[in-house]
Amino acid sequence: MRLSFLCAVMLGLFSASAYAGGTVAPAPEEAPATATAPQPAPQPAPAPVAAPVSQPMPVPSAEISFKPHLYAGASIGITRYSGSTLAGGTLVEPKHASGAKYVFNKVFFGYRFLPNLALEFDEIDLGKSSGITGIGSSLDVLGILPLRDSFDVFGKLGIADMEAHGSTSNGSYHTGVNYGIGADYHINQTWGVRAEIERFHRVGHDLKANLFSLGLQYGF
Repeated sequence: MRLSFLCAVMLGLFSASAYAGGTVAPAPEEAPATATAPQPAPQPAPAPVAAPVSQPMPVPSAEISFKPHLYAGASIGITRYSGSTLAGGTLVEPKHASGAKYVFNKVFFGYRFLPNLALEFDEIDLGKSSGITGIGSSLDVLGILPLRDSFDVFGKLGIADMEAHGSTSNGSYHTGVNYGIGADYHINQTWGVRAEIERFHRVGHDLKANLFSLGLQYGF
């Protein structure tokens, strides 16, 4: 009976140790997952804005194509005298001086060095009236306004050295101011037509002349 009791105790101890050795430790609890807010998709960088570019002012084609050049021409027209002159020491008035008209001619040579400026030299024969002949020359500055590629208007101001002499005597030269206005029409790059109105203040002693002319000019 003692043997049975010892067997039962040993069996109980064996079962208890087996139960204790087979106990599995509980799995650690996982931390609850934290909800992550969705990240916005990256936006493309804005394209750089180009600074506004100022547009240059348009330049007239006449100025774009302009080149300094020489020119020459000849004109013919009408002279209207007023006043009187000295010829051989005698005071002489042209016939019907208050409105007399006489044919004159001139040649001119110039240099246009800017679109709006030119320098010009004229040789003038005012024609003959009542035994009086008026001749001379002038040096003028022209201010030019191009209106179109083929059309200019201009004003001129200069100094003239003029002489009025008789048929049998020599006169004297007188220096005075001359001025005028005119227009040029360019037929092509070489040829042009000119119309002018000019005023000479001292052709002789007290002789003045208004000139109305039409001419042809050639550009080099």
